[in-house]
Amino acid sequence: MLPFVADQGLIARAMAASGAGLEVPRNEDDGSFRGVDVAATVRRVMAEEEGEALAHNAKELQKVVGNRVRQEQYVDDLVEYLRRYK
Repeated sequence: MLPFVADQGLIARAMAASGAGLEVPRNEDDGSFRGVDVAATVRRVMAEEEGEALAHNAKELQKVVGNRVRQEQYVDDLVEYLRRYK
């Protein structure tokens, strides 16, 4: 993952921590992405066994995060909790 906007770095780290993605390392001198690092990360995801596990983990994560009904229920539950215990 190539984070360009402020919150994308956090999201990239979270995806890497969950095993659903890899974060592209930054150049320590200026924070930029080097082509060799981007290529190595893409190679790991697309051509190595590690990529299969990442794809599986991403699909499992999508079942939870991508479930609109479940996400709406979480919000409804939070609103109800806040109303009850304000």
